[in-house]
Amino acid sequence: MKRCLYLTYDGLLDPLGQSQILPYLERFATKGIPFTVVSFEKVERTKETEKAQVLHQRLAQQGIEWIPLRYHKWPPVLSTLFDLFQGLCVCTRVCRRRPPQLVHARSFVAGLLALWVKHLKRIPFLFDVRGFWPEERVEGGLWRPRGFLYRCAKWWERRFLRAADGMVVLSHVAKGLLEQRLEKDNPFAPIEVIPTCTDLHRFIPDPVNKNGLTRIVYVGSIGTWYLVREMVEFFQALQERLPEVRWTLLTPRDEPLLTNALRKVDRTSYEIRMLKHEEIPRVLQTAQASLCFIKPVGSKKASCPTKVGESLACGVPVVITRGIGDCDEIVQRERVGVVVTDLSLRGYREAIERLIALRVEGAALAQRCRRVAQDHFDLDRGVEKYLALYERLMNP
Repeated sequence: MKRCLYLTYDGLLDPLGQSQILPYLERFATKGIPFTVVSFEKVERTKETEKAQVLHQRLAQQGIEWIPLRYHKWPPVLSTLFDLFQGLCVCTRVCRRRPPQLVHARSFVAGLLALWVKHLKRIPFLFDVRGFWPEERVEGGLWRPRGFLYRCAKWWERRFLRAADGMVVLSHVAKGLLEQRLEKDNPFAPIEVIPTCTDLHRFIPDPVNKNGLTRIVYVGSIGTWYLVREMVEFFQALQERLPEVRWTLLTPRDEPLLTNALRKVDRTSYEIRMLKHEEIPRVLQTAQASLCFIKPVGSKKASCPTKVGESLACGVPVVITRGIGDCDEIVQRERVGVVVTDLSLRGYREAIERLIALRVEGAALAQRCRRVAQDHFDLDRGVEKYLALYERLMNP
């Protein structure tokens, strides 16, 4: 049986790993593909030893070998270099002990390790792009434009794209941009569009449909590309129109940026909870709209926020900013939410009126959201696309 080496710089114990890595791996395992997974786990997650042991056993029972490495955050750059060094050592041992026939790298840093494995074992390399990482670092204010780190990352990115035997992107917009870049360097590598998918067996609509608009929800991280101040302003405008509306925010950790932005909002009108992945479906089911305000910058054309598919799967329309992968186009075309094109009080008020008009449809709107999730964000369909690409690369 051909083995796959799966590399991810995100941890399996992280909320992202729980929603966007584990479900894929466990479905791959049911298809009989043995995996060795190397991930980098945050120190606060590794302290949850019981949870890690349970996950180890669960994966082992499915034929998945999991090698968790510790993720280091400080000092910047040097910590990443250290992580890469320990990753190279582990990947070299894995290739000698249980040689893989395919290396699958999820995102940029994992791609550095995959490039080494590809040349070490002469095996196909699947680059799961996930986003335009160097541009994301600059547009998120983490790197200087045209600085040394950006130029170094772009040099490595060109090597990834030239060496990749196949690629996965999150949006058709990103695919078009990559095809232009690869026209000369790697024109024959297949590029598959697989958005961030949702387990439709876990995320289901509330059978008791609620009309009107009494609760909105935000799920996910705070800061960097996420427009916290603008979301708060939108909520304030919504409260002016509908004083009874309430806001639930699920975040991975306590963020001072969020509490500072909410200081002028009535404390009884919102609640902040620390993010637990297993409670997200239940919270989404209680909402009538889900916010997804992301900075409309060029790198986000390659994005597909997890919260979009999860919200629609629960029958909840989304309020999203423009320029986020294919999402704004899907939302507008399918009428499963509203796109905020003007981040001003006037723009918020216009979007709110459109949202209120949409909510009048009640059960029909929830059914339409669910259908769009099935058509665009179904995890089972995403797995089928990955497996077809695996087959193509392993058996050219």
